[in-house]
Amino acid sequence: MFDTVISCRVLQHLHEQERAVGEMARVLKPGGEMALELYNFWNLKTTYKAIRQTPWLRRILNAPFRAVFNSMSPFDDWGLDHDLYNGWFQVKGWMRGFGLAQISGRGAGFGYHKYLFQPFFIDAQWLKRAPGSLKRYYQGCFDFEKRWFHLAWFRWTGEKFVIWGRKQG
Repeated sequence: MFDTVISCRVLQHLHEQERAVGEMARVLKPGGEMALELYNFWNLKTTYKAIRQTPWLRRILNAPFRAVFNSMSPFDDWGLDHDLYNGWFQVKGWMRGFGLAQISGRGAGFGYHKYLFQPFFIDAQWLKRAPGSLKRYYQGCFDFEKRWFHLAWFRWTGEKFVIWGRKQG
């Protein structure tokens, strides 16, 4: 039996996610804590991922970029066969069902930097032309996340969320 069980961005790769949460709850001592960090289904990254996991749509959307830039493919293959994101209420329900209470958490990460700025080479150009302003932009994003992502809206729609609870006992 464990005092604490932690899973950081692992559940998305499992086919039986709810069962995994149940196993983590099972091995917790009464009063023990579970902490999970997961990618959030209710985020724009889910749309970007869906495009990249759909071969015919990926080909269509990459075509203009390849025609103009030859090698640029912002909608390349996602690269993972199984990558299932979750929602806050879904995971909260699982945790409650397995005897956890005092469930709370927060959102984490805007996420669009990696799936919008990097594939379209926006931050590469920004870094080349105005590195100081790019650094200030990222710092502003981190500051915003730190200040506001505890609020419900951002907990539910951030790129990721962290959720924790205590096993009743």
